[in-house]
Amino acid sequence: MRAYTRKSLNKRGDELTDNVITLVIAVILIAGFVTAGVSLYNIFSNQETQSAQSTISSLYGKANSLEPGQNGSFIIQGFKNSQNWIIEAWGASDADSPEKCNYQSCVCICQYDAGLGSNEPAATYCQKNGFCRILQVNNAESFYTIPSSSAVSVSPSGITSQANFESGKFKVMPLLGSVSQIYVNRTKEGMVFSEECTMADSTKCLTK
Repeated sequence: MRAYTRKSLNKRGDELTDNVITLVIAVILIAGFVTAGVSLYNIFSNQETQSAQSTISSLYGKANSLEPGQNGSFIIQGFKNSQNWIIEAWGASDADSPEKCNYQSCVCICQYDAGLGSNEPAATYCQKNGFCRILQVNNAESFYTIPSSSAVSVSPSGITSQANFESGKFKVMPLLGSVSQIYVNRTKEGMVFSEECTMADSTKCLTK
């Protein structure tokens, strides 16, 4: 049987202690990196959602400043990942509005979620991850117009899918550029929000 001296036992004990300390330090460092990564993700994610909320609040405020019979043209500044967001309005009688509008006229900014499928109506995105403002009018609608040439040469996809196409126009207004121009027409009964694609390459009017 092998005999261990006190010196060898002490040496093995020191080696074991060193290994444990090294392992603990490694675990602490890994946990630190993971925590830092999660924190950075949350910071950027929060910035995006805060920008979206600021955008819809600004549009809502400007639209509300219009008197019946007035029109307005408002510039919407893009923000990080704004190309993944859309704006749509619904009237109080629209059956397909998001539940969070509570059967009232509303205008919402919503994050497009590819995981839901390209043929989902915008209300699905808005209910899952959107911010809405209630409009004090009976009717509200939104539409997005594109050059006729691109309408026949490009198949709608993603946020501008057939699910969001009705009566020759898209109901959603995608924020595809760094700057979007939204028009608002205020009537006695409601509001109409509209956007026109002015991209030099009209084939990009229907893509995310």
